[in-house]
Amino acid sequence: MQYSAVIIPSLCRDKHLKKCLDSLSHCTHANETDVFIGLDYPAKESHFPGYQRICEYLPTVKGFHSLTVLKRSENFGSKRNYLSLLSMVEKTHESFISMDDDCEVAPNFLDYVHKGLEKFQGDSRVIALSGYSYRNDFPCGESNFYLERSGFSVWGIAMTFENRRTMISRMTRWYSLRKILNPFTLCYAAWYSWGSFLFLFMHSIKPDLLTDYVLSNYLLFEGKNMVMPAKSLVRNNGFDGSGEHCQILENVPQIDLPTDLTFDFIGDGLDNYNLIDAELKQGKRKAMPFTKMLRHIYEMAAVRLKRIIH
Repeated sequence: MQYSAVIIPSLCRDKHLKKCLDSLSHCTHANETDVFIGLDYPAKESHFPGYQRICEYLPTVKGFHSLTVLKRSENFGSKRNYLSLLSMVEKTHESFISMDDDCEVAPNFLDYVHKGLEKFQGDSRVIALSGYSYRNDFPCGESNFYLERSGFSVWGIAMTFENRRTMISRMTRWYSLRKILNPFTLCYAAWYSWGSFLFLFMHSIKPDLLTDYVLSNYLLFEGKNMVMPAKSLVRNNGFDGSGEHCQILENVPQIDLPTDLTFDFIGDGLDNYNLIDAELKQGKRKAMPFTKMLRHIYEMAAVRLKRIIH
């Protein structure tokens, strides 16, 4: 088995990063896994205290096959920092595990993704694995994992670089424009969820925008799937407003992570596939109703108009 490299971009969230690395270091196969951290340089004064604590903490980290830290000499921003990590790791590894620094994982997380990449190697239905599960009560039947095409979760994903290159090469501006200009695919996106509809337009305007919603459209139109565990192996601790994307959310239910050291795939992951898809689709519609989509469009138009005026 070839072990995938773990990629973690970070900046100043020292408490989150410590939880992330501590949980990873207690995973089965941690001592066989290479970890790469892109430590961005602070963009403003408030970043420095956390950044400095991370600089002091990283030399003490143990438990991995190797730990490589790329300290940026200037502020790269989250996207450039992440893509630079990917580019470097691609030279030495065939696959990667992408983690946000606010993710905490179960002890069998690395076993799950390493075995999963091997299990689904060459399976044209599957684009990637995620250690996160949207819910822990999906009707997975006899399986302890499920295949789904509704959401590209970015919280603890694993995929081959070959799959990523194929996906990125197809997800161009023209890809989204063709879907928009085709009334059948445009209506299909709107019927599926207003979020899918919105991000078709956003990606056609800004083709380097590769958010979870944009990549979810790739799953939808290409008939690809993510693999997810029936019980989530990843907990997101970032709903405190400290990150770039997660909002402050109160009363977020804390997922109890499994304590198993290994993960053995049971079943084919297709039990109640259409039912799970329908429930995920309902969740996406609830997360992005029509009125919320209109508000997003209004806000984006206002920002662009402001830039033009100034």
